[in-house]
Amino acid sequence: MATYLTIPIQNSPTVAVEAAAEIDDVRGKAIGFDANGKGVLATDPSKRALGIAILSAGDQNRLDGKDGHVDAGQQIDVQVNGQGYALVSTEVKAGDALTVDRNGCFVAASAGNFVVATALRPAAANTYAYVQVTMYCGAAAATTYAAAITGPDTKTGETTTGGSKQ
Repeated sequence: MATYLTIPIQNSPTVAVEAAAEIDDVRGKAIGFDANGKGVLATDPSKRALGIAILSAGDQNRLDGKDGHVDAGQQIDVQVNGQGYALVSTEVKAGDALTVDRNGCFVAASAGNFVVATALRPAAANTYAYVQVTMYCGAAAATTYAAAITGPDTKTGETTTGGSKQ
């Protein structure tokens, strides 16, 4: 009989992208693509992001305090689906739809923002929030699950927005 001493802590799908430029600390930040298809911090809340840099992305166990550092050309491991951790720059509540700020960190989304993740637990500013990667955008990005339900009812064919008939 086999004995297992460890279990994986993260089995969500990830992709590896080449960094377009140096990033001081990529861990838990939103990653997008530049015009050449290389990875950059996603810093525009109106634009699509690829996903979230996993917490083990970038350099690890450095003695100079620069864990998470990535040089241009180095690999960034990016979570594109599932649950993980995202660095929030402001306090968030469980259920908040999250978008990016100008530093690649996460904040509660406003109307018109591209939503990258949904907070599954509350988190204080400048900490890691436990999130579900949930990417969508629209004329008015939803900030609650009920508001995100939009489209034809599969039984009646009537269009619904936020769970109410139109």
